[in-house]
Parts: sequence; C-alpha cells; structure tokens
Amino acid sequence: PKGVSDILGIYKGKPLAIEVKTDRGRVSDAQKDFLKRWNEEGGIGFVARGVDDVIDGLGVRDRFLF
Repeated sequence: PKGVSDILGIYKGKPLAIEVKTDRGRVSDAQKDFLKRWNEEGGIGFVARGVDDVIDGLGVRDRFLF
C-alpha cells in the first residue's frame, strides 16, 4: 500500500518500520501518516537518512564507543 516504509521487521519483539531517505529526500504525506499510525499502535517507526538515525531510532547509542 501507498506509504509503507522501506524496511519492515521486528526489534525486541516490537514491529519495526524504517523509511530510508537521502539527505535531501522528501518524506511524503502518506509515509508520514504510515509512521504516525505505526507508532501510535506501539511499533517503532522512523525516517533514517544514515546509520546514526537508525542507532538513535532504536535507542542503542550507548552501545557504541564512538
């Protein structure tokens, strides 16, 4: 369906949705709505423009030494 994130999976038993974009990539209204509803239903959903966004989105920044 329109707006579904690029990566779907499970992380620590929770549904995961990651919308992958370049630095200048635009998140469509359908994609924003999908992520909003995903998070409202208890999932983890976010836009990632690089690996740092994934680390932060998953809340694992403290696992890295850099």
